[in-house]
Amino acid sequence: MRSRHAFRLLVCLALAVFLSGCSQLNRIIGLEEDDWKTWTPDNTAVQIAQDGQVTETIFETLDRSYYDVDELQDLIARSVREYREANGEESISVPVFEFAEGKIHLVLVYRSVDDFSAYNQLVLFNGSMLDAEMQGYLFSNTFSRVEGSEIREKELPASEVLSHKEYRAAVSDGTHIVQVPGKIRYVSTGAQLLNSHTARPGGMTGQREEKGLLLPSNNVYYKEGERKMDLQDLLLETELSGDELDRSYLYVLYEKDAPGEAGGE
Repeated sequence: MRSRHAFRLLVCLALAVFLSGCSQLNRIIGLEEDDWKTWTPDNTAVQIAQDGQVTETIFETLDRSYYDVDELQDLIARSVREYREANGEESISVPVFEFAEGKIHLVLVYRSVDDFSAYNQLVLFNGSMLDAEMQGYLFSNTFSRVEGSEIREKELPASEVLSHKEYRAAVSDGTHIVQVPGKIRYVSTGAQLLNSHTARPGGMTGQREEKGLLLPSNNVYYKEGERKMDLQDLLLETELSGDELDRSYLYVLYEKDAPGEAGGE
């Protein structure tokens, strides 16, 4: 009887060790649980769908010395209305505007990356590798190779990335977390992976600390006499070269999901 009990205990212990070992092995080889299908932003982010639609989620803490919430909401509403009048009713919508305890939660949905870029005057591209090159993106940074949700190799030359014309590219100016409709294969050096479909720009660890918001455009409600510096201002003031500015972008190279796969619709 004791022998049978000891054997059963030994089996249970062996199973526990095996399962623990599998969990550790999965973490090592990048097969750990991936939450990309259920992931929701907790910081400013853009999510690009398979059909090209872009959902921008914005979280900000408002300083009452700079902002009046009612005026800000009215400004956003007017700017959205003006953009829709010029570009079509489907070009942009605002499904969420919430304000509580000094914090704003805003969600804007854009018909395409072009609408996002035009409305916000910010860099956002999504398309083929060839189209990215033709539109002037230089791939000036080095890159990290990705497997699953893990970075495997760092400081790889752009030539390796550019050899994969079968992949697609998403490029942003580094102000947003970016989720793409496919498995990430490479990211620009310094980026962090949140899951297999989502990357955080290097240095972006929390809400931005800055005067003024990146919403809904660079003209949004600054303290009197102040205006937010946009990328072109930055390029002129610091005399950045095209390569230097390009290195500040977040590049995400990915293999597009099959049509209809959850999270990519």
